[in-house]
Order: sequence, then structure tokens, then C-alpha cells
Amino acid sequence: MRRRAIAAALVAIAVVAVPTGPLWAFSAPHPPQPKQLTVSGFVIGRIAKGNKIRLGILAFDPRTFTDLQSVAVALILHGQVLERVTFFVREQQLQLGDQPRIDISKTASLTSGFFRMNPRTVRLIRGTFAIRVTMWAVVRETVPKATTVRVVATGEGGQVTYAKEKVGIYGGFLTWGTFAIGFLLALLIGAFLANLRWSRRYRALRPSIWDVLERRLREERVRPGLLAGVGADGGSP
Repeated sequence: MRRRAIAAALVAIAVVAVPTGPLWAFSAPHPPQPKQLTVSGFVIGRIAKGNKIRLGILAFDPRTFTDLQSVAVALILHGQVLERVTFFVREQQLQLGDQPRIDISKTASLTSGFFRMNPRTVRLIRGTFAIRVTMWAVVRETVPKATTVRVVATGEGGQVTYAKEKVGIYGGFLTWGTFAIGFLLALLIGAFLANLRWSRRYRALRPSIWDVLERRLREERVRPGLLAGVGADGGSP
């Protein structure tokens, strides 16, 4: 009982002695305020038919993230928009192509020319001056290799900014990697088939043990007659 009282007193003294100044106050620093509306993005995965990719957009607004109207990802080919995915910040809605907007809480999927998307995969992270939006999409059709990926941010005042992202576009399954793997597999399969054919041919040409024995028996039958016709001095009898 006495030890418990002493321990409690020591704990109380330690709590009182801990300084409460700003040295012990921890808080995450605020991000620097951007000078203008900026945007960047990323794509995780291979943009090829049948693949599932993750689209990401990071937008900064000099006032606050609530001044952002929308962010978008677009596939551009020679100045023409092939596909566009737009997320409206305040409304929390997703739009694929020219289709009507849909709330990200809905389970209905969106399907367009190149993408198929589920609005429930949209993830939004808010900051003081920025937002980060990610979403999943399934590539439905082959995207031309000359296509570029562009991310766009639009402010409430009508200001628009965009950035071009370097993303690999794969027209199909055949790439340099798959070509090298297929070439090596073809070489290995060809060598295996050639060795198998040669081994069968070699076994067919090689005499069996019974053939060898029969030949030896024939030689033994011939040898006594030949020896009987030869004299002791090497001449004929």
C-alpha cells in the first residue's frame, strides 16, 4: 500500500514537471501556398486492352481546394479527345465521356469507348490548397500508340490548367518483352524437338542386342571350316 502511494506521487510529480510550452506541441506543417492553379497526374498500370489501370490527379489551388470546379484525365490523339474522365469536386460526381454525371456513391458502372469504370472506386483526399483524386478503370479497346495522356484542372473562376504526362501506350499484347520471351521459348522448343527426333533416329539405326548375337553366331559357324582347311605349317594339307 505504501509502495503504491509512493509510485502515484512520483507519477504526479512527473506530469506536473513536464513543460507545456510549444516545444512539446506537435502538428503537421501546412503545405506551402501555390502561386497559381497547377495540376499533375499519374497512371499506374499498362494502358493496353483488357488491363486494369489506376488514374491519379493532384491539383493545387492558390486559395483553397473548394475553389476547384473539376479535374479530368483525357486521352489525346493528334489534338482530338479520344476519352475523357471528369471528377466534379463539390458535387462528388464522375463523368465518363459525354455521358451524364453520376454520384460516386452509386454502384452502377460507366462504360464508354475505351474505359469501363465503377464510381465507387473514386478516392478523394483533401488538403488546405490541394486535392488528390484516384480512380480505377478497365481498358476496353486498343489505344493507339501515338495517344498522349493529359490531366486538366478547372477553377471556379474559369481558369484552366493542364499537364501532359509521359505514359506508355501499348497497342496490344505483343511488346518487346513478350517478343523476346516468345523468341526464346521458340528456340528451346525447336531444340527439344530436334534432339527428340535425332534420338529416335539414332535408336532406329543402332542394332539391337539380338542382332549383334546373331551376327556373332554366324561368324562362329564360319570359323571352324576355315581353320580346318589350313595346315599346321600354314600351308594347305
